[in-house]
Amino acid sequence: MENAIIIFVTLVQIIAGVTITPAQTDRNQQAVLDQQRAFASAILKSDWKKLEALCHDDLIYTHSFGRVDTKSEFLTNRAKLRVEQWENETPSVKVYKNTAIVHSNLKVKLTRPNGEVRVSQQRATDVWVLHNKKWLLVSHQSTSYQ
Repeated sequence: MENAIIIFVTLVQIIAGVTITPAQTDRNQQAVLDQQRAFASAILKSDWKKLEALCHDDLIYTHSFGRVDTKSEFLTNRAKLRVEQWENETPSVKVYKNTAIVHSNLKVKLTRPNGEVRVSQQRATDVWVLHNKKWLLVSHQSTSYQ
């Protein structure tokens, strides 16, 4: 229920066009991009403590193949993979007060526990919320394409 409330509030903010000043928006856009880069770096380095710190407790992580993870599930499942490439290309950031939406092309290469290598190109949407003066990932959704 709490996740539905966060999503609803985010959508209301988007529809209402609630924004902050351009200078604040630029700073927030850069801060969110920095968090995106930190997230990618943590994935590549298998830095689970950093990933945990970057993700909101209400994280809903929807994988490109359809599985949906909570924060706990995401961290547990990620630890089973070896990620060799995680590149957010052409990220676009829109800030709406305390919410930011990032669209990007994502290139991923990982190795599953059974040795299977998976390479994919994805279109990703990430939602970040400003929580206690820190941008945290609250939602991720990606779709594979070729």
